[in-house]
Amino acid sequence: MSIFKHERKAIIIGTAAGVAVFLLLVMIAAATRFSRATSPVQPTIVMIYPEFVNTPIPVTDVEAPAFPANGTDNGQMAGQQVFSMGQWVQVTGTEGLGLRLRTEAGIEATIVLVALDNELFEVRGGPVDLDTGRWWFLVNPYDASQAGWADDRYLREVEN
Repeated sequence: MSIFKHERKAIIIGTAAGVAVFLLLVMIAAATRFSRATSPVQPTIVMIYPEFVNTPIPVTDVEAPAFPANGTDNGQMAGQQVFSMGQWVQVTGTEGLGLRLRTEAGIEATIVLVALDNELFEVRGGPVDLDTGRWWFLVNPYDASQAGWADDRYLREVEN
């Protein structure tokens, strides 16, 4: 009778161990399945778009205002440049301070714009020899609102 008793104990222990292993596997499978369902691994997608730059069309309908009353058009001053109407010029030599474009020729006129080195402008009026330099009426070829009189010491000729 003791052999059957040991066999019976072994069967009960084996069955309990089998059930425990089965339950453990079910719990592992459930944990794995739920962890995949709640936090799936998604690839990271990065989209890089170039910045849109709107290139304006050059403006051609801006005319130079009349010369100031105290200015004269008396030919070329020594060391001053001569530009032609419609010629493009570039701001240069301001050492980062910019070239002040004014409402009229002369250093006493109101500043309307500070043009930075390397900016391009079209000559639309002048010259006016006044104060310490020769002044030209300049217009930004891409934005007619950027216009004014500038001293030519800070301008250089460029090809159109």
